[in-house]
This record gives sequence, structure tokens and C-alpha cells, in this order.
Amino acid sequence: MRRILPVAIIIPLRGAPEGALNRLAQAIYDQTAWPAEIILVNADSEDSSSVDFKFSDRFDSSVKIETLIAPNAYPGKARNLGVVKADQPFLAFLDHMTIPSPTWLEKSWELISQDNCDGLIGGCRFIGENFFSWILIDGLFGRGVIASFPGSLVTADGFRKVGPMLDKTRAGEDNEWLQRAKLMDVNFSWVNKEAVCNYLGFQNITFSEFCEKWIRNYWSAATLPQYKIISQFNLLVWFAIAVGLAFNWNAFFAEWDLSHPLYVPHISKITLATLFLGYFLYRTIYLPIRRGSTLRQILSPRILLIFLTATTADVIKSVAFVLASLISRDQKR
Repeated sequence: MRRILPVAIIIPLRGAPEGALNRLAQAIYDQTAWPAEIILVNADSEDSSSVDFKFSDRFDSSVKIETLIAPNAYPGKARNLGVVKADQPFLAFLDHMTIPSPTWLEKSWELISQDNCDGLIGGCRFIGENFFSWILIDGLFGRGVIASFPGSLVTADGFRKVGPMLDKTRAGEDNEWLQRAKLMDVNFSWVNKEAVCNYLGFQNITFSEFCEKWIRNYWSAATLPQYKIISQFNLLVWFAIAVGLAFNWNAFFAEWDLSHPLYVPHISKITLATLFLGYFLYRTIYLPIRRGSTLRQILSPRILLIFLTATTADVIKSVAFVLASLISRDQKR
């Protein structure tokens, strides 16, 4: 019999394929230490029997398994319901696409005990399978470990200090909660790199599925505090200023006099080329390497696909933010 830790693992379930549930249940079963409680919050159906069976069939009576029914609940609401229901002093969070390594729970528990803190924010690595999924991961997330709410282990008191998650948004509520925790300076240890979870949500994604997911998620998250519309305009404003200045430089400062000391030949082309090159290097080399990808993985014919994918993501994000923010403002009037 494995060691039982005073932890409740809370898992929101919405649109989870059967295979994903089996994979997650097996990953929790394979943990070197088991939680005392597993709370599944089913937002898909009022029939919880099939979900229950996938977990209860693996564990003995030492692990309490409970399924809550929350029709159409978004992840934030589902997690809040799970927190209220939990009987344990420690709370761990997963979802059906975030698969923990075998030592995740036990190692996280040990790290919290050593640091005497209110929680340990999870570390997650994106895993691809098909060609496009790796292009997407290199372009947007990198292959390193990033901070992730799924995979976190916190005390119940620590969660209450930060407060409940936003429950009426489809995406972005986890990042908003993490940002709130930073602003409140709650005693969390950040990014568990010793017991990492693998995120499989982009494993077999296609380009059309990626675009649909990006539009849906950023449209939903546009009004959250960490995604203020002003932040999306900053780069665009500076870009517009640079381009406008370049196109009018010779007219304003040199009056088109070729002999004038301030006349700059081909300044418009030079400016556009410089801006494009800067964005290209930032998006295809600097960010991927900073996020854990290697030069060998990037500097290949794939670099053009990485650039196109990242550019598509930026355009979709900006358009979704602007439109959703403007519509939200109109509705408040």
C-alpha cells in the first residue's frame, strides 16, 4: 500500500475524451504517493458513472473519490466547487490534458514541507506528436518548463488568501489567479522543475483547430485584468510611429533636398526592413530559446513555419482582444 498524503486533487472535466480520462487516471494511480481524495467536477453530463469508474476501479478505499455535477461550468467555477467540497488541508490541481510525472505529488509535498510555504506552483512542459504540433510549441511555448496552475499544490489556506478563481470566463482564469497571487505576495514557491507535468493539449492539433482554439480562448480572456487592451496596442503604436516618421522624415526634416544633411535615402524601406527583421528574430530565435528550445531545433527549414505560426497567433490574439474589448465596452454603456 502506498503512502497516503492529506491532499485533495481537484480535476475539472469538460470535453474530455475517454482516452484522456483513462490516461489521467492511470497517471494518478502510478504516483509514488496517493492523495487522500480525488474530486472530479463533471461539467459535461449529469451521468457521472463512467467518470467515476475510470478512477474508482484503480484505487482502494484509502482514496476517497467523489464526482460533482456542474453542467456547463467553466474551469474556474469547477475548481471553486472542488475547493469548497475538499476535506483535505492541501489542494492539488490537474486537468485531463495535464499529465503528472510519477513523483509529482510526493516530490511537490516534500518541497512544500522543506520550504514551509503556502504552496508550490506547478511546472509544465508542452509535448507534441505530429509535425505541426512541434512547430506550434517551438513558436509559442518553447520546450522548457513554464509556470502552470494545473500541476500546482497549495494549502487550503493559501488558496483562500488569493481567493476563488474567476468562474465566468472560458480561458485565462488560471493565469489571472497566478497574477493575483504574485500581486498579493502570497508565500508560494514558483515553478516546480523537479516534478514536471506534461501538457498534451496540442499533441495532435491541426492548423485549423489551433486557430479556432486561439480565437475562442483570447476572445474569452480579452477582458481579464492581465490582458488589458492597452497592452496590445503598445507595440502597434510604436510601430505606427516608426513607420509614420520614416515615411515623412525626408519631407519634414530635409524638404526632399538630396543634399540636405538630414536626408536619408530609402529610409522607408530601411525602417520597414529593420522592423520586420527585429520581429522575425524576436519571434523565431529569442523567444523560443528563452523558453527552452535549442538553436538546432529552430535553425532549419522549420524556422519559416515557426515564424508564420507565431505571426498568425499574434494577429489572431490582437484582433480577438480588440474586438472582444470593444464589444464588452459597448455592452456596458
